Amino acid sequence: MLLLFVSSFLLLQGCLGGRTITELRTKTGTANGAGCDCKMEVAISTPQGLCVTNELGNSNLNDFQNGHLDSFAGAQLGECLDFEPGDSNSGWELVFFHTGSDGWIGDYAEVVMSDNSFVRCGINGEVLDGVDNMHIYCD
Repeated sequence: MLLLFVSSFLLLQGCLGGRTITELRTKTGTANGAGCDCKMEVAISTPQGLCVTNELGNSNLNDFQNGHLDSFAGAQLGECLDFEPGDSNSGWELVFFHTGSDGWIGDYAEVVMSDNSFVRCGINGEVLDGVDNMHIYCD
């Protein structure tokens, strides 16, 4: 009987899994010219490993505009969709990959998990322009 209980518990734990990445949010700064008509991808590094999004952008929206908070989910998350980052919110890093002649000035990014927890990463007005990348450490 105990063996059946333990087996059922382990099976249930395996089916439930841990929290997963469900959304990436970016907040564009409010400085003059902060917004951009550009392309970006983001690598998300966690204590459990690394994943990379697909190109971020919503075809029916004008993303990365001054002062806007943009949300990316589903297929745009690429290999980060349902990635299991582990339980720790410490030790995270993001690398933004920017292409396009229009520069972008970010304020912060948030990685949101299936349990509604999130990791916030301060960008603090750094500029991405042309073919450029930016490595940021998260709080």
